[in-house]
Amino acid sequence: MNLRPVAHVSVRHLRKVAAALLLLAGLAGATHAVLPRANAPVATLPDQAISEADLMQHIEVLASDAFEGRRAGTEGEQKTIAYIAKQFEALGAVPDGANGQWFQPVPLVERRPFKATGKFKFAGGSMSLSSDGLIATTREEQLSLRNMPILFAGFGHQLDQAEVKDRLILLLSDKPPGGIAPMVMTDVRSSLAARGAGGVILVAPHDVTWQRIRELNRGPRTMLANDPALAASIILPRDQVDQMAQRVGRSLDGLIEEAGRADFRPMMLPVTFSLHATSIIRAYDGYNVVGRIRGRAGNGTGNLAGAIVLSAHHDHLGICAPKSERDRICNGAVDNASGVAMMIEVGRRLNKGAPLARDVILIATTAEELGLLGARYYAGSLLGIKAEVVAALNMDTVAVVPRGAKIGVIGRGLTVLDPLIDKIAHDMGREVDDRPVHNALLRRQDAWAFMQAGVPAVMVGGFFTDEARLKSFFDKPYHLPEDDLSHAIELGGAAQDADLMVRLARTLADPAQFPGKSPPTP
Repeated sequence: MNLRPVAHVSVRHLRKVAAALLLLAGLAGATHAVLPRANAPVATLPDQAISEADLMQHIEVLASDAFEGRRAGTEGEQKTIAYIAKQFEALGAVPDGANGQWFQPVPLVERRPFKATGKFKFAGGSMSLSSDGLIATTREEQLSLRNMPILFAGFGHQLDQAEVKDRLILLLSDKPPGGIAPMVMTDVRSSLAARGAGGVILVAPHDVTWQRIRELNRGPRTMLANDPALAASIILPRDQVDQMAQRVGRSLDGLIEEAGRADFRPMMLPVTFSLHATSIIRAYDGYNVVGRIRGRAGNGTGNLAGAIVLSAHHDHLGICAPKSERDRICNGAVDNASGVAMMIEVGRRLNKGAPLARDVILIATTAEELGLLGARYYAGSLLGIKAEVVAALNMDTVAVVPRGAKIGVIGRGLTVLDPLIDKIAHDMGREVDDRPVHNALLRRQDAWAFMQAGVPAVMVGGFFTDEARLKSFFDKPYHLPEDDLSHAIELGGAAQDADLMVRLARTLADPAQFPGKSPPTP
């Protein structure tokens, strides 16, 4: 699951970051491809159950030290995508990436803050900020902004109608009052960049020290290379913002109070801001692995009945600890070698017996940990995906609970898939946890990227319904070196959920049982 990693920090520090994010969430050998017969019967053969050993054979490879944590853009990723492509070919899929290959390059750009100084200017004076008193990540390696006007936009909820072009947007990072959900800052930045804002100034939260904030933000921020980027993303200490506010007849506490009112609207402050900053920038590619199991309604290049997607992210955090640590690799055995293993074995079962009507697209995404970037690029770059894909099932961090857990849905109440999922669960003798509380994890996994592209997409299973076990995993070993093969991995629930995925995918791939959307025009 997604968490933007912090480069080269202690294991103790990473553990604290994972715990904090839990609160915020509350989330073989190759063969030639076999094409199905055009006039195969509709009936399917019973599926052989997916075993824990079936899953573990892949996890042992993907989570080994030789793969070095599978971080996007590394040698470990190259080993990872080669292994997955080999497995896709062995189960009978055909390449469906760029130019008929297994791989889809995902252009990425990484920006790391380096040095910065700033100055507020107002009637009767100015206030300078040293490099220790601000953090600035810039779009270009060097940036100078002079006397930029500042729009105070509170918690960011009323920005849609505000004029933002060529302005710095001052935002609060504390939790909004009254149970209002906080804005997702990555979404806010992207929207503001597309609308021509000069940048964002984020006020540090009240419950985190400035030293800790500097530690958390000294690492790089990675984006899709074709995403609009703000000229500057700035973080300032609360006391500095309060001093500025008092110099113009206000206070930070007063601004926070105003922002919490129902009638609040963004307002200009009688102050400007100048910035001189440098960032370290690196452009590189990550790689999605994409295969397709041809359905019997295919016409050679597509499928008139549409397709379904099975997704799982293959990346993890790579070498995540400094040289002083004994174990430096975040192997990601549970997150998400287990999900990739499930996708491979589900795909293998789906290509046995009578062919399905619809195509099945298997995609192992890159850079999920950096913001669902591989899934977002795939969903946004392939022409026709909104018309072709009728549903998507994501598999992420599935090896958490033993057999017998209730089935939950991340995306509950947000798609047309709930009745179908409930019926299949009932037919398999499994109980459904229909609470929407699990949607707290919605934006932290790849199904969200498909939902944003207009595709009904969910995560289904029991791996997140046992809240005590899930919390235990998030406390440790989530996003730590301990998520590796030296520790016991619970695969009972994952194997049971894999069989559920087979049944659900077969149903979604049958237009008679799931009509889906209107088929694309031939």
